[in-house]
Amino acid sequence: MLVYALTKRAFILDLAPARSVVRNLVRRGFEVYLTDWNPPADGDSWGGLDAYVNDDLFNAVRVIVEERRTNRVSIIGYCLGAVLAVIYTALHPRCAGLVALTVPLEMSVAATLLPSWLTAQTVEVIIGLYGNCPAWVFGALSAVRLMTRMERYRAEICGLEDNPEALDRFQQWMENDVPLAGQLFREVVVEIFQQNRLVRGKLAVGGNLIDLQSINCPLLNVVAQFDDLVPLRACEPLTQLVGSLDKQTIVFPSSHIGVAAGLAAHERLWPAVGQWLAARDSHANVSQVRRP
Repeated sequence: MLVYALTKRAFILDLAPARSVVRNLVRRGFEVYLTDWNPPADGDSWGGLDAYVNDDLFNAVRVIVEERRTNRVSIIGYCLGAVLAVIYTALHPRCAGLVALTVPLEMSVAATLLPSWLTAQTVEVIIGLYGNCPAWVFGALSAVRLMTRMERYRAEICGLEDNPEALDRFQQWMENDVPLAGQLFREVVVEIFQQNRLVRGKLAVGGNLIDLQSINCPLLNVVAQFDDLVPLRACEPLTQLVGSLDKQTIVFPSSHIGVAAGLAAHERLWPAVGQWLAARDSHANVSQVRRP
């Protein structure tokens, strides 16, 4: 199950035929499910980590288990989706394997992720005015960074190929910002990013403190070497913080976006991820894409 971040649409993981995480895993014999989050409506501002993890992700895994008649469900989370996947795995420790991509974890050292103006007070003002965090907030946070690095992303996605389809789809993805439920916005920005409660063992979800040591499934921590959004030092501690005996960190030479959409990632990284998963899952077989 692929767990994508909630601030843009999930098709970056299925961008184009040769730039598709979904297709890459399908070709290696996995049944692939992709979370494509519905944007929150006006009445959904109450939804926080408890709702997204203990309701949505829990029910998604339940659907997979019942439909496939298996308890061998591995989870791949990307960026904020990796945070949700980590919290889910800590609370529901029956995951066959966890792959965390560019997870923003140790936020005391990641000053690049949030601007200085996005304080706890600003978060409350935004929620008070809008209920949910509007999509334009994330657009404002990412627009300059994305546009100034467009040539790098073009090189990563296309390489030496002329691939207008992949580049056009990437540009469409850049323009698809999604609002974030108000309570989730508050918990992620204030409690996880600013107060670093997840790493400190002080984050409560559904009345339970999240203990990263309770994660004991196989873990693959994928870090982007040239990530200027979530730097290495923010991602790397996950491997030391979990209780898993089978754990590994891969530092891949790409940007934050390159691990999902880059040509090199689909030539080298995703085959390695597929091999890692297959070695820990004897039930990989003929596959198809399903979206719960």
